[in-house]
Amino acid sequence: MAPIFDEGSDTSALSITRETLEVLLRRLVTKDKPSVRFVNGTVIGFQKSADGRLIDELLWRTPSGAPQKILNPGLVVDATGASQSGLKWLNKSGFTLPATLRIQYQVPLHYVTIFLRLPPH
Repeated sequence: MAPIFDEGSDTSALSITRETLEVLLRRLVTKDKPSVRFVNGTVIGFQKSADGRLIDELLWRTPSGAPQKILNPGLVVDATGASQSGLKWLNKSGFTLPATLRIQYQVPLHYVTIFLRLPPH
């Protein structure tokens, strides 16, 4: 992360790579929240609760292929992008999606790379 400041100007910028931004966001999300946990793997599916309203179990596989489950997840985030796999997993698990659900994918974040040659002073 490299802050860029132009002395005497109101303009400032923060240059940050995508990888660093992800680490920063994860730290901010988990700061003082021990119940928040990130896992690395592939979702296999969900199990519905007895009343059919909630996700009772999140089923996933580690990078080495070992099956895992998380019981009573409070929040599940679908970060699969345009493939919208979360909606497919919900359908496969028997959840009924509202007919009025509008599925749309618009990323409001843009990445820019700029190279500048700066004088040595």
